[in-house]
Amino acid sequence: MVLDAPGSANKKESAERDYEYCVKVIRWLECAGRMEKEFRVKFLTWFSLNATPQERRVVSTFIHVLIDDPGGLVSQLADAFMDGICNNKKSVVEMGFCSRLWH
Repeated sequence: MVLDAPGSANKKESAERDYEYCVKVIRWLECAGRMEKEFRVKFLTWFSLNATPQERRVVSTFIHVLIDDPGGLVSQLADAFMDGICNNKKSVVEMGFCSRLWH
């Protein structure tokens, strides 16, 4: 039997609520004409499947701080997305490069 540390259930629930809020805000940005549908789909795919916990916290912070500045928020989200994608591609390229050297 595995027991969670005290408060871990609350942290998990809080993270889930925060994630849901972020997704709703990003959808709102699209509906408000601030974000293209194609970008929203790509962003949420990255955010849901590939973003690290730290990247998710950064996105959440941007949303909470810049909610009153939708234009600035979209710019920051685009930057976070591009940084996340570029970092992930760099890791794959470096790993591929290393494996080619050793094989």
